[in-house]
Amino acid sequence: MLNLSGVDDVIYRTIVMMLNPNLIKVETMMTGSMEYRKSLLDRACQYVQANQDRTITLSELERVSGMSERNLQYAFKQRFQCSPMQWIRLQRLATARERLLNAVAGTTITAVSLLCGFNKASTFAYYYKLRFNELPSITLARSLLR
Repeated sequence: MLNLSGVDDVIYRTIVMMLNPNLIKVETMMTGSMEYRKSLLDRACQYVQANQDRTITLSELERVSGMSERNLQYAFKQRFQCSPMQWIRLQRLATARERLLNAVAGTTITAVSLLCGFNKASTFAYYYKLRFNELPSITLARSLLR
């Protein structure tokens, strides 16, 4: 439960900032232009797309983008109307749906969920149904019938 809440990530980030604040880039020291901020957010989004199969933490997004946690939260909210972690989940679900819709014989829900960064098939199925209003097994079955 603690691992899912992200509390450990916040603790690590706080300790790093106290011990070596130079490791965390402060966006306010950089140019404040909207275009620059957009490019930083684009960098974070590209990183997520390239690493969908593994766990991504907010600290990683901070490091990759050069933005603080707060600025990342604001930027994602402004551009996508959700938090960074919600956006990551939505991207993974979209990828999973694409894989299920284009499935070949032998494709399993578990394999697709793992390839899309979900550690548990049941969690994947829950979010998939919430997002697409059907179980992933239904999508897969329909796809294999074609």
